[in-house]
Amino acid sequence: MRLRFTMKFESKCVIRSLIYPDLVSINGATGLRVQKVNKQAVLVLCCALACSGISCTAFRQGYEEAELQHREASLQTMLGELRELINQYRADQGRPPRKLEELVRVGYINKVPEDPITRKADWVLDMQECAPESPCKDGIKNVHSASKEKSTRGDLYSQW
Repeated sequence: MRLRFTMKFESKCVIRSLIYPDLVSINGATGLRVQKVNKQAVLVLCCALACSGISCTAFRQGYEEAELQHREASLQTMLGELRELINQYRADQGRPPRKLEELVRVGYINKVPEDPITRKADWVLDMQECAPESPCKDGIKNVHSASKEKSTRGDLYSQW
């Protein structure tokens, strides 16, 4: 409880409570009267507030860890699906796509998906480059996350 004291002449003290005005009352001619507060109740209240703060902090950490695990699982699923679509495109068209937008144009997907880690459609593409006399065709060989962060496994997301 924050109290503000204002001194007046003749040793009279006027107290104004900023937070709990009902705990303080002023008795006209005799001066000042402060209502008593149960110290145990205040102690219990302080302990309860401290415990709730600690539990909120623990809950937040658990939530952030769960969200990260969900984003990592989404990344693994997304990478698997994109790689499968690239292989399907290669089998259907006789060559790999040169960009992910080709998968959209042909109708394999509605739009280029967002990387769950970077939250952007900024995938890193490993391109397959062939020699001029080789029968292979240039295009996407593999796809990775553009994130430079470390995963919970300890490796970089861009290495997945």
